[in-house]
Amino acid sequence: MKIIHLAVSFLLLFTTLVPSSFASKLEDDSAELIDGYTPAEVQRNAQRKALGMPPIPPRAQRKKPVKKLAGKVGARAGGKMTPFSIPNQSSTGYIAVHEDNVAGPLLGYLNAHRLVQNTNEASAYKYKTTGSLMEIHAVNSDERMCVTTGLYGQALGLGKKNFHMARHTRHSTAEGAIPYHDRNAAVYLETTVYSIDSPTGEIGVAWVNPDGSHPPIQIALREERLYYTGDFSSFRDYLGDDDAVPVVFKWIQSQGANL
Repeated sequence: MKIIHLAVSFLLLFTTLVPSSFASKLEDDSAELIDGYTPAEVQRNAQRKALGMPPIPPRAQRKKPVKKLAGKVGARAGGKMTPFSIPNQSSTGYIAVHEDNVAGPLLGYLNAHRLVQNTNEASAYKYKTTGSLMEIHAVNSDERMCVTTGLYGQALGLGKKNFHMARHTRHSTAEGAIPYHDRNAAVYLETTVYSIDSPTGEIGVAWVNPDGSHPPIQIALREERLYYTGDFSSFRDYLGDDDAVPVVFKWIQSQGANL
């Protein structure tokens, strides 16, 4: 485990849920539990069953306490993750990190690749929508957010242990383009992969596999670092512990003067 952590840290120094139709009880994370499972867990286990994989027990039986910040949070709209259909707009602000969904506990804010406890420590960001997906830029910088490959290749997907990482980069990729090879950092990355749901502020994340497929992306938090995975259960099972928690990004527009 130390080797994996050191390797991930080394890469950083160089420096989304299945879109299909479900029953209405699976479309709202606030729905009642089903035999102890949340609607998202029921959906995930149905996917695993179709692949011949064993079910994962309810996370409530396995989760460890996560430090939560006090604060009012918004409501989630329909549980939809990728990509959001939004009108052209621009904004400057911060990215909040919530457990499970935007109505879940506020855990902190994003600073490039890690979780921090307040906006004074967080990265300030700006965006301007130009299509169904967009880039998110760091304020007063020529860098932007990106999804960058981890240790086990470029492809993400259900049943894969692969994970990617959050970071900043000066490179840029077009919407729908396959990953760009950053030879200096020895990684592949994509930048035009974000979308924002206007009513809730939830940020969706996309990824294009080398074969052109678009896997659903989930965001994971572990030891204050943010990761992207195509299968959160496989990611956590690979780690062999319950320290990882599923999270979502939420856009917090800056109040007052420009950053």
